[in-house]
Amino acid sequence: MANNFTKALSFAIKAHKTAVKENNPERKQHAFEQLMKVHEAMGNYQQAFDYQNKYLHLRDSLINIETVTQMANMRADFEIEQKELEVTQMAEAKTLMTRIAILAGISLFMVGLLLIIVYRDARRKKTLNKALLENQAALSESKKALEKASASKDRLFSIISHDLRGPMGTLSGLSQLLTEMLKNNQVEEAGELNDSISDTIRQIEFLLNNLLHWSINQQNIYEPRNETFDLIKLTRSILKMYDQTAKAKQINLALESPFERLKVQSDSNSWGTIIRNLINNALKFTHPNGFVIVKFALSKNQVVLEVVDNGVGMSPEQIDCLFSFTGNQPDGVPTMKRVRAWDCHWCTTL
Repeated sequence: MANNFTKALSFAIKAHKTAVKENNPERKQHAFEQLMKVHEAMGNYQQAFDYQNKYLHLRDSLINIETVTQMANMRADFEIEQKELEVTQMAEAKTLMTRIAILAGISLFMVGLLLIIVYRDARRKKTLNKALLENQAALSESKKALEKASASKDRLFSIISHDLRGPMGTLSGLSQLLTEMLKNNQVEEAGELNDSISDTIRQIEFLLNNLLHWSINQQNIYEPRNETFDLIKLTRSILKMYDQTAKAKQINLALESPFERLKVQSDSNSWGTIIRNLINNALKFTHPNGFVIVKFALSKNQVVLEVVDNGVGMSPEQIDCLFSFTGNQPDGVPTMKRVRAWDCHWCTTL
């Protein structure tokens, strides 16, 4: 038992030294209490009494310090509350003044805004009236343009129907005649008739191709393809297509060119359409025993194409509206010459 008291005393003394070293009043008070209890248990009542006095003295000191601290904190809290109250009152007064100033500013702003609204409304009405007048003028122009476009299309389809009716009627008659010849074993005559049928089919195909290209152009979906090709070779192939037509009308169809080959950078489809249209029109309006000559020349790195014929020709009035297919050709212009206007307009577009 004595050994245990000795250990307890040793631990209590070490705790006291540590508390003194750290200058920790609470741990020093606890060490005094432990020393008091150990000495009391060991029968050292005088030392136990001394440590009790030290314990009580330190406890009272700590209580006093805590009390003073609490009072100081309470005073500080009170003063802070007073300051906060003063600040709050000043803030409320400032807020009130600010609100009065804001209300005055808002009132002035509303008055100014009302004046601006009235002014802008007057300007807006003036602008709207001006825009309405402009829109009316634009609508009037659009109406005229639509009427013009509608007239052009109506005229175009009337021309197409006229041009198709003739070849289709011819084709129907030739087909029936071919059937009769074959029934009668007139093979040689049927072969000659077959050339006429082929020529009629080419005319129909030519017209349909023109219509297709025109439709594509109207929808803006045709994109020319820039490529290198032989323009002379292309022209010869087109002339070969119209060879039978020229022979049937006894027209001299020829090509005049200073070069055998002519390489150009352009869209071959567009050139083919242009040349076909020009040759087709020339053959269509040239009398028997006449001539149609396709000429090429080179001028300042540019190819010059001419289709020369001794056909029926056109009056100055007809020439004026030749390249503007508007559906407003003079009343005296025959339907076939209106077809020429359509072909020339299409060539100009390409």
